Amino acid sequence: MDFISKIHTIEKTTANKVLKILISLIILALTSKIKIFLPFSPVPITGQTFGIFLISLLLGQEAIISVFLFIMLGIFGIPLFATNNTLTIFSPTYGYIIGFFISSFLIVNLKEHFNKKLILLLIFCNFLIYVTGALYLFTFFSFVFHKNLTFMEILYMGVLPFIPGDLLKDFMVVSFLNIQRKVFWRDNAGYKG
Repeated sequence: MDFISKIHTIEKTTANKVLKILISLIILALTSKIKIFLPFSPVPITGQTFGIFLISLLLGQEAIISVFLFIMLGIFGIPLFATNNTLTIFSPTYGYIIGFFISSFLIVNLKEHFNKKLILLLIFCNFLIYVTGALYLFTFFSFVFHKNLTFMEILYMGVLPFIPGDLLKDFMVVSFLNIQRKVFWRDNAGYKG
């Protein structure tokens, strides 16, 4: 391979990575706008975990970069998060956002080990998001409102209402991935049925 061919290959690879990151950011922005606010909690039900888990399973390292950029752009005031809080770090939901990044990193790096049991990996990542979110929620209420919430109050406000929807989203992500794999395998096998 000559020098010019190597440069073209690098340019094509870089353009492909940038495109994946941009598409991921669009997916994350769109899924964050799917939201339902609960009257008893500052934490809305959103589509964000669906988007984060999906891109993390499909795109690999570019997904981690996308989630990081998504968080940074949101912190700097671009209205990407479900709560549209420009002071996101001082929002009761920031712990969940931290959990998004940790989850994306874990999914990208552990998905091969959980190949046949991806649903377990996604459920574990939801659990991590609940832990980071609940801890930050507790800290936020303690320091900002000087209100010490009990463990059960934190669970009712920041964990329990989200479990059914998150399980549904996890199964939707795995189902989407299975459909995508079957279509990809069929197309690559030359099957035209």
